Amino acid sequence: MTSDIIRRLEAAERDAYADLYASVPDDVRTLLGVEHRRIGDGLVIACRAVPQILLNRIFALGVFEPPRAEALEDGLALLARTGASRPAIQVAPGSSALADLAVARGFAPAGQEWAKFALPLDTSPARASTGLAIREIGPDEAGAFGEAVAGAFGMPPPVRRWIEALVGSPGWRMFVAFDGAQPVGAGALRSDGVTAWLGMGGTIASHRGRGVQQAILARRLAEARAAGNTLATTETGIPAPDEAGPSFKNIPRAGFRIAYVRPNYRRD
Repeated sequence: MTSDIIRRLEAAERDAYADLYASVPDDVRTLLGVEHRRIGDGLVIACRAVPQILLNRIFALGVFEPPRAEALEDGLALLARTGASRPAIQVAPGSSALADLAVARGFAPAGQEWAKFALPLDTSPARASTGLAIREIGPDEAGAFGEAVAGAFGMPPPVRRWIEALVGSPGWRMFVAFDGAQPVGAGALRSDGVTAWLGMGGTIASHRGRGVQQAILARRLAEARAAGNTLATTETGIPAPDEAGPSFKNIPRAGFRIAYVRPNYRRD
């Protein structure tokens, strides 16, 4: 895995989350304790009301340039100010200096790692089908996207409004699976014309096991190819031996391969 590819994959995720956090409505920002900031070449994100690594972490720091202690301190100060619960510092390959800075501040690998996936888009597209209708939606149907994503991940109601606010943002395309009029699955695609990031993929519990995510993954990859992207990426946590890990299984079925594993450094 070359340093150029690592930078592309990290930047795609970083820029997607920067858009997501910038889109949050002001009242939801206050209610959920949402903040973000670019720190050097990385990003810090916080959401006090949803204490998950996904929404409370520092990542992509030290990928394009050596990490500065001041940038890390700025990120940690933001997380402390928002009251984020046990946030993570994610360390990409080649960023051993960031790992050293994290350890010096009392952080250690938490044993909970993330897999960063990549798929060159010159490969043959994966085939997938489901009996449900999948269509791209715009701002007039933002509620369907928010309902499906929030329902799939068990997020509180204000998060739905946050997700809905992202629909229609430049570079973003949203896809929803419908069972009749009911939105039951969703996935987002963010493209810069070169690298495509796929995220927010989920299916509500009642419709899992019906190929919904495989079909939404295939649709997004086809759209990414058509838009001229040459590389697609996504990420998910590596499940423990006793966990189901449906996303970790679905992503390789769509043709993705693990590019690298990214540890989470956390502090007790």
